[in-house]
Amino acid sequence: MVASTALWGAVAGQVFFGSIADYVGRRRIFIITPILVIVGAILSALAFDSSTFTIYQQLALYRFILGFGVGGEYPLSATYSSEVSDSHGARGRTISFTFAMQGLGNLLATLVMLILLSTACPRDVAWRIGLGFGAVPAAIAFTIRSRSHETKDFVAVKESRVSHWNNMRAACAVYWKEMIGTAGTWLLLDITFYGNGLFTATITTLMGLGTGSRNAALNAVYIALMAIPGYYLSVAFIDHIGRRRLQWIGSAILAVLYFVLGQWFDDLATISALFLILYGLTFLFSNFGPNMTTFLIPAEFYPPEVRATCHGISAASGKIGAAIASYSFSPLKTAFGIRAVLIICAVVAAIGTIWTLLFVPDYKPDDCSGPIVERREQYHRKLAALNHDIVHRPAYNELSILEGLTINSNAADTAITSDV
Repeated sequence: MVASTALWGAVAGQVFFGSIADYVGRRRIFIITPILVIVGAILSALAFDSSTFTIYQQLALYRFILGFGVGGEYPLSATYSSEVSDSHGARGRTISFTFAMQGLGNLLATLVMLILLSTACPRDVAWRIGLGFGAVPAAIAFTIRSRSHETKDFVAVKESRVSHWNNMRAACAVYWKEMIGTAGTWLLLDITFYGNGLFTATITTLMGLGTGSRNAALNAVYIALMAIPGYYLSVAFIDHIGRRRLQWIGSAILAVLYFVLGQWFDDLATISALFLILYGLTFLFSNFGPNMTTFLIPAEFYPPEVRATCHGISAASGKIGAAIASYSFSPLKTAFGIRAVLIICAVVAAIGTIWTLLFVPDYKPDDCSGPIVERREQYHRKLAALNHDIVHRPAYNELSILEGLTINSNAADTAITSDV
């Protein structure tokens, strides 16, 4: 229950803060999200057992708050990074580098727990410090962001905005195919991404780490280290390979890797070196592939009027995919074994490959006549038509409820007077 509340908190935060950021601005929300992370982390560390409000209920609430803030980080970090880039050519590397910090953050979190569990620190204190430590990077982020400025892209669209609702109506009419692509591929990716967690016990055994909390933490450090190279390969080659190509190639390779691991799992488990190589490759081609591009593409392709909203919806779809996997894979593993789950992951990754080719746009961010520009022109034509209806609609339709009631009252008085 505790783990799932953080997940659903992230879903809520991604949708809510993404939508709000397109209305009130990136900077304000970018400052609020780390505050929620700080509050959630500190409260989690201070949770205590009670007969009326158990420690697990408290942790569920506090982790939801933390997840709510973390969820907001997805659309805000992507959108802000995209809009502060000096040029379209550098935008992809800037966003990719921002997302690559996730790998370092995962490594730092596992190292903290490993250090705590390797010392004489009592277990009851260790987990509290581990949970509370999440407030440290969030506090640093808050300090830096409090000195930041609003992005030029948001300032420009805010000055010309007639109706935020119409912005989304126009986006749904024009970008529906791309939304299916970015949301669908993120959902499919996170279903398979969760599958890597099923290997933990096997990896621990193959490495000869034994059992216990410390060895589990050491295993987590090794896994975090495996994940890092893929992030920075994406940063280095994202502009050379292309977003869509990197995503479908990475998904296809993941499909092959999961199939091989599932089909020959028992045999591979007896060959430690080969198993570990294949296992590490699933991280490499996830981060040097769809895990990076699903974050990047929504931040580049969608127009600034709805960029954070569309990114938040896409990211929330990913967390829903993770929830599907977390609720279904364990029972499937118990009923049919880990091989069956890995074959399912292979099928899902293959679907992700096809989904990418069908729905994800193929574009270059600095192309002045490519899909980005074409879609933006369609979007602004649709938006202009919707806003034209507002401008030429009777004025009272756009007034507040109170002003509308006043107009209706005046109209009624006029009618009565004329009858008299």
